[in-house]
Amino acid sequence: MSERDEGKVGALPKELVGADCPRCGFKISQDTEVTFNREDSFFVGYSLTCPACGNEFCYTLYFK
Repeated sequence: MSERDEGKVGALPKELVGADCPRCGFKISQDTEVTFNREDSFFVGYSLTCPACGNEFCYTLYFK
């Protein structure tokens, strides 16, 4: 997999569905807008915006 910096995500990864917003506790759903910050062969960093409070926060998923 080649490295990429930033872009829109077509579908939210299943590991992020149900994640809690750290500010208000809102559960992230499948239709939440997500962008990825960086992608390489070991991880993908995702930026999420909470639809309830507007908080922007990040999650990183690592590949095994």
